[in-house]
Amino acid sequence: MEVIWDLFISIVLPGFVVSFVSGMILLRWKGAGAALVLGIFAANVLNTPLAWFDWDQELGRVCLILVLSLATVFLGCEKWWKQGLAAAWIGVLSGVLCYHENIEIGHRVEVVAVSMALFGLLSYAEQRLNGRVFLALLSATGLATSLVMLHAHTALLSDIGMMWMVSSAGVLLAAFIIKTEIRGLAGPTAVFIPFLLYYGQLSTYSAVPVWSFVLIAAAPLACCLCLLPKNRMRNVMVSVLWLFCLAAAVALAMRYETVIAG
Repeated sequence: MEVIWDLFISIVLPGFVVSFVSGMILLRWKGAGAALVLGIFAANVLNTPLAWFDWDQELGRVCLILVLSLATVFLGCEKWWKQGLAAAWIGVLSGVLCYHENIEIGHRVEVVAVSMALFGLLSYAEQRLNGRVFLALLSATGLATSLVMLHAHTALLSDIGMMWMVSSAGVLLAAFIIKTEIRGLAGPTAVFIPFLLYYGQLSTYSAVPVWSFVLIAAAPLACCLCLLPKNRMRNVMVSVLWLFCLAAAVALAMRYETVIAG
């Protein structure tokens, strides 16, 4: 009970409140991504799962990269060359996150490619999905990531997944009050989620199958359904497929590994 209370006070409450308040202000200016990042920073203040701007640590680079990823709001637009420039920027940021002697060059290239493809897909989906549905799915992705990391016996990465979950939920609540377009989430999501899952799979030792990590990373591929023309069930279909991938990832982790080792 003490652990749960500590998580609530140090991560859940500050992350949710700050992302909600900043969302109430920033959503009017396509600032959903900025509100999300501010929520993550607030959730990081007390226990500091993410080292603040520590270049020598992979996780210490995440805060800076999240800030820099917000530039995609200004780079991206309907013009294809600006979208390409924004995707290239995401690739650079992802490459910086993955730059470490313990990470093979081939794996770095793969993570960068996934991040760039994910950015393009999410940028497209942001314009066609209901914004509140999109935020709910991002929050569910954080929850699934937290649960899988917990079964992989890394409380640190589980806390980081929770930070993403509660910050997304705070922006979601603001979005229910502020009736406007939801923009700016594709950049932070594209650099954060693939790297965190890859880093979690690389740095943990458990019986959690690699497919648990892959399924979470692949869940946003449900947005490919947005390519279908004039589909009234678009939001429902994307949500069902996305949540199915997340549920399967968590179920696999629970099937092959317990929360407490041994």
